[in-house]
Amino acid sequence: MKGTNKTKLLVAVGFDTSNRQWLLAFALVDEKTNRSWTWFMSHLRRHVYREVENICVISIRHKGITHTINTLLEWKEPMVMHRYYLVHVQSNFAQKF
Repeated sequence: MKGTNKTKLLVAVGFDTSNRQWLLAFALVDEKTNRSWTWFMSHLRRHVYREVENICVISIRHKGITHTINTLLEWKEPMVMHRYYLVHVQSNFAQKF
């Protein structure tokens, strides 16, 4: 977010069978850290997904998201598949090479 307030916005969206996008959850945090992502993802799992299996998480390669997916048992495979947003991966590759 811009301006004098440097808070960060964490967002989770989903898609239905008609490929419409739905806002599932959002949170304002001080920084995008392992701790804030773990807090957000644990609440997302507890309040939005509860008993749902076969979830596919598509994210950027942020270390906080990757840490959370690899740490929390409720976000591990085979219940959840984690994949990366390829446009972001391509952009990072192009910047480095």
